[in-house]
Amino acid sequence: MSHRPESEGTVDQPNWRVCRVDQVSSTMDMARELVREGGGDDPLIVIAKRQTAGRGRDGRSWFESEGGLYLTYALSSPEPEKLQGLSLVVGLAVVEALSLYTAELRLKWPNDIVSVTGKKLGGILIEIYSENGKNTALIGLGLNVRAVPEEVADATALYLLSHTRPDVEQLLRLLSERLWEFWQEFLASGFQSFRNLWLLYDYCSGRIVELECADRKISGRAEGVTEKGALLIAKEDGSIERIISAHILNIL
Repeated sequence: MSHRPESEGTVDQPNWRVCRVDQVSSTMDMARELVREGGGDDPLIVIAKRQTAGRGRDGRSWFESEGGLYLTYALSSPEPEKLQGLSLVVGLAVVEALSLYTAELRLKWPNDIVSVTGKKLGGILIEIYSENGKNTALIGLGLNVRAVPEEVADATALYLLSHTRPDVEQLLRLLSERLWEFWQEFLASGFQSFRNLWLLYDYCSGRIVELECADRKISGRAEGVTEKGALLIAKEDGSIERIISAHILNIL
């Protein structure tokens, strides 16, 4: 795997290590390899113009096209059990950063950035890499910036929502600054300090959703999230179920 030499300080605070590539199989895999090779505790960003084997949650394929932004952040982290709700916080960092371009974004639990009409703009993937007692949060992000993937139904792109041609470097700087700010607060306070903000962007709230959860399917009305980021589903029998991990199949 070849890549350009890492450059220091090309993104504002903190002192990110930045690795840029034109094409890579997966920025997540490349970031993991760079962490494994060492290089200090400074936060790392791997940025690609194109991925050939990107993936989403549960091993699902992630389609990429020219005109997207594909990157992975690698951040030293506490043990995984303290990171519940992280994907929701990352989503908030993204929509807050993109508020400079558009106010038409919402978040679909647990890891999708969508328009107010439900069209997908991007997705988030969180993995934890652990070695020799050290944990690193790998935060993958894919955004449709200047093009819409033909393979994805009901997708959109930032240029369509903002009616501008977004500058990728400015976009990267905004995303990185807001992510670092939210990451620090998340480490200090957990998801609970972000819950009210999440509810403002919650696309599913009040809608009937169908979910695939482990080996069963669940349907009911989405009623927001808990202070740890679990999805609350009001079922037909009047009970409320907390969903920690699931895939939303349909929103009615």
